[in-house]
Amino acid sequence: MGNEGLKDQVEALKWTKENIAKFGGDPENIIVAGQSAGGASAHYHMLSPLSRDLIKGVIAQSGTALANWALMPHFLNARRGKALAGNLGCDTYDIEEMMTCLNAASARDIIKGTEIFYEFDRDPFIIFKPVIEPVYPEDFLSQDPIEIITSGKAADVPLLTGLTTDEGDIRTTMLYTDMNFVKELDANFSDHGPMFLMLADGIYYRNREVIASEVRKFYLGDKPFDESTRSKVSQMFSDAAVLTTEDVTVELHTKYSRKPVYYYLFGYKGSASFCDQFSGDTEDFGVCHSDDLLYLFNCESILPDYKPTESDEKVTDLMTTLWANFAKYGNPTPETDSSIHVKWEPVQRQKQNYYFIKSDKDVQMAEGLYSERAEFWRNLHLNVRTKMIRDEL
Repeated sequence: MGNEGLKDQVEALKWTKENIAKFGGDPENIIVAGQSAGGASAHYHMLSPLSRDLIKGVIAQSGTALANWALMPHFLNARRGKALAGNLGCDTYDIEEMMTCLNAASARDIIKGTEIFYEFDRDPFIIFKPVIEPVYPEDFLSQDPIEIITSGKAADVPLLTGLTTDEGDIRTTMLYTDMNFVKELDANFSDHGPMFLMLADGIYYRNREVIASEVRKFYLGDKPFDESTRSKVSQMFSDAAVLTTEDVTVELHTKYSRKPVYYYLFGYKGSASFCDQFSGDTEDFGVCHSDDLLYLFNCESILPDYKPTESDEKVTDLMTTLWANFAKYGNPTPETDSSIHVKWEPVQRQKQNYYFIKSDKDVQMAEGLYSERAEFWRNLHLNVRTKMIRDEL
């Protein structure tokens, strides 16, 4: 039926609910958290009938279930599954034999096998995604996430969500390592653009050329894709993949949930960056996708040479305090914690207010996160889902 990975997560949540008290935890206060695809997964558990009653809060960083890259048509998922099976030498006519064959394949072979789907550079970046399943007793998702939220079926729990200031730098860092790809994107943006921006699986095919033209004009005007427009290309990817996702998620939950939504923008440029994985020089890059994780978790296995500065450590103290407070109280700046001097206010619909973290000493409440860019994406008619969102907002 699909969504098997998310169903595995449900089983982990059930186990946690049943056993966490034995480890000193509270089974009535389980928070799910994730970043990027993990953020979308965490948000899905707020929506699914299998898991929404198991949780008391959600943290979704740089990704939610409303992302274009977080849902795909069921038929396309099945088509790609068969194509992958055929590429691995599995029988594609007998479903049981095909599944047995796929289960026997190594993870490395499966990942290698998905390269047959690449159409441009590393795109499509996400091959298999969640799907809307037929209605049956154990379905994880049988409605569009938008409909679940607007019908009031989502878990009525606090939500903390947000993004970094320069999400797209991690993608342009990869793209600009080979200027041939940049030139190809420039020459054939109507074909490659929707794929590059992670929109292709959720866009009306007949609209691709029009959408690509509107997006290009908004960000680049008449300029080409080259070094001089690199920051604009990064902004384009940031907004298509993350900003528009966060914007509509915050708006819909603020409108249809009684519980608070906490929105943030992380803009601290520390001594290390995940862009280091793709370029030896991050001087030209901002605070890219995943950089907020450096101040929440030990990332030694990914960045073994990272040695936090005093400023980095202070931001870590701030971030871990905010996130831990949310997990414990459902509020990142409760009255009981006087260590944080700027109160994080829940989102008010007319203000679209957010918590802007620039450093441990430079934190402020602001309004209208990249409002002009967010408005552009709200009004862009990608597909029937974007029309649903626009009607609800």
